[in-house]
Amino acid sequence: MENSFYDEEGKIKDNTNYEVRFNKTTFESLIKSIIDINTTKKEKAILKSILLGPPSHHARYNQPGGFCLLNTQLVLATLLHQQGQKKGYKIKVVQCGLDVNQDDGNKDILLKWKKENYINYYRVDIYDSRVYPGPDNLNKDPESKTDSCEIDLSNTDLTTDQIIDTCLEKIKQQIHNIDTKSEKVFLSLPIGFDSSVNEKAACGTCSNGYPINQEDLKRFSYHNYIKFFQGIKGILKDPQNKYKLAGVLITLEGGYDLSLTNNDDLNLEPYIGLMLSYLNNKNQNMHKRKTPFLDSTQALSEDHSDAKRQRVIK
Repeated sequence: MENSFYDEEGKIKDNTNYEVRFNKTTFESLIKSIIDINTTKKEKAILKSILLGPPSHHARYNQPGGFCLLNTQLVLATLLHQQGQKKGYKIKVVQCGLDVNQDDGNKDILLKWKKENYINYYRVDIYDSRVYPGPDNLNKDPESKTDSCEIDLSNTDLTTDQIIDTCLEKIKQQIHNIDTKSEKVFLSLPIGFDSSVNEKAACGTCSNGYPINQEDLKRFSYHNYIKFFQGIKGILKDPQNKYKLAGVLITLEGGYDLSLTNNDDLNLEPYIGLMLSYLNNKNQNMHKRKTPFLDSTQALSEDHSDAKRQRVIK
């Protein structure tokens, strides 16, 4: 990061002159992307929906947060829930987040739903408590261990490889335990490349404005990501899961390291392509995109450089 981003005390400058603006078209695009995917009737494959969409995990029940204007992950959960009610089954959200920032918005909404007996859930959240929204503004609402597994990258003896194994095993267990007669899983994957070893953005490497020593950062390698997607691929291809999944949504929550888009070791195309192939989608525009996940990463990087990162002002 350039020295001009620091003040005389070595603290990150608050770039309040950079404003993120939203208008009517922003909301229309977000809602349309969800509804279009959700109401497709031609799909006969395992998955009902896969969307590489805008960030969502900081958006709470009644307010936005970070760059997250609307929690698209859980908006889709409500739409799938409504569909399930008509067909006689409930939806269970099984969520796994690899973003380095806490999924505080997801936790807020899912806890509210659980208390209201609306939608059941199980979530895995891998984050570093020292970075945004922490350490002071983490969502510390009490949560049952039967409903969640949180791993703090700043306070765990697990290797990154073991963390990926834990994530995949938790997802498999939850899907395995589903009774298809009364319940189906919505697999929610808010993924963030800002948990990469090469990421330098302040939101994932600074605590209270001050940079964290590089040797104190536990982050994922390219091969960790590949292992995760290979595991997801196996879950999607498992014939035993064919009637257990109501939908899948992948959202790119963060990631500003452009080397991820051109590194030969991190070729996600076979995995993203396989996921899209499940849709049996006739939309040629989708298939023309070489690698949707990485295109999204690049677009996000171009629109939100380090100097322009800031919280949404409510």
